[in-house]
Amino acid sequence: MKYDVVLHKDNLHFNLTLDLNTNLTGVVIIDDLSTFLSSISIPYFTPRLGYGINVSIPIDNATLAISYSGITINENIIRVYKCDDWSVSTRTCTGTWSRIPISVDKNNDLIRFSVSSFSGLVGGESSVFTVNASGIALDYYTGHRISGNITAIPVENPENKYTTSVTNGEWSMGFDMLSEGIEHLMFVVESTEKKGYNYLKLPTPSTAKLNCTIQNISLSGYSVDVSGIGITSGNVRISVLGTDYTNTTSFSGGTWSIDFHPCLIPGQVYTLQILISDNRGKRGEILQKYPAK
Repeated sequence: MKYDVVLHKDNLHFNLTLDLNTNLTGVVIIDDLSTFLSSISIPYFTPRLGYGINVSIPIDNATLAISYSGITINENIIRVYKCDDWSVSTRTCTGTWSRIPISVDKNNDLIRFSVSSFSGLVGGESSVFTVNASGIALDYYTGHRISGNITAIPVENPENKYTTSVTNGEWSMGFDMLSEGIEHLMFVVESTEKKGYNYLKLPTPSTAKLNCTIQNISLSGYSVDVSGIGITSGNVRISVLGTDYTNTTSFSGGTWSIDFHPCLIPGQVYTLQILISDNRGKRGEILQKYPAK
């Protein structure tokens, strides 16, 4: 015959389904890991509570409810991980941590889930990282700046969209995004009766400091207006979008050249903006990708 046995230990409550057709003798060990959480490392996860549990009685299944009342935690991104190879005596996981399905009872501050065996259990919240993005939106055919809206869409979780306005081609946005499972962003730009998109692969979030190296960039060209008439004199300015690096020089005779020495991180691709203007108010713009070396 099967019976449900209810156990309570501090913030932990669970029901055990036992087969009591025979006499059973066993021990239930519940180890509170609240002072040991800093030693538990799970990528993109911050543990807030945990238990090491050892039950020597055979069970069919167990339903647990862990209270997070009084614990600072974001209810919207609560996660629970389980280690099947947990040592209660040494407080170590010799295997891997696996995320398990849960439900969150926000009215009663409870995390509910079921397991068929006991070991190490930790609850906490998924890590988030801040995405700061900016750019310039241009008409594909004319190269003119456009106004409208831009939306950032995580490809792996398209329900979470982030939108901001585009004014005279320029836009910037910042938002927090879950670290887990998000590797690609799609940017969709919309203006009057027009739509375009771009695609970005996100690097793995890291706290490592990357060192930049001085780049030697030399550019030159010949200036003409939209009618093909040469621009005899003016100014040319070059900058790296998303940084404070810029340089300006004047030119005459229609031909311009400029040297630029920004400090950039090798392996990253930057956008160079070249602005050319004359003394009569005419202005042209060139955007060029530049992979730092």
